[in-house]
Amino acid sequence: MNFYLDTGSSDVIMGENDLNKMGVPLASLPHTPKPIAGWGGTTAAFLMRNVCLYLTDSDGKTEAFETPEVVCGRNPRRDKTKTKGILRVTEARRIPIPSVIGRSFLRDTGLIAHVDVKSGDIYLFFPD
Repeated sequence: MNFYLDTGSSDVIMGENDLNKMGVPLASLPHTPKPIAGWGGTTAAFLMRNVCLYLTDSDGKTEAFETPEVVCGRNPRRDKTKTKGILRVTEARRIPIPSVIGRSFLRDTGLIAHVDVKSGDIYLFFPD
């Protein structure tokens, strides 16, 4: 699965849709007292500990990185209400949370992120 690099996020976050693809039910994970908060509001958070993330570069080379914890988020529910005459219909839909690599991953691994603004490419590398 793909992750976004989000230097505005303090944590590594995995969304509910990606957890479902891996066969990990949120109910099996310990609940955290602090919710995930972002532009879309807040949602319940869960925790996975001692997770191994595999990063693959453009040449197909894969490297494993251990991270002490990944915060997992339930897709928040948004209610949308439509009124047609006297009939009012409320539709509940889930807004997917993207999976992101945040600053904690860069800190824990020692990797540095470089963004080539002209090409839009992002490079993660170890300092010399």
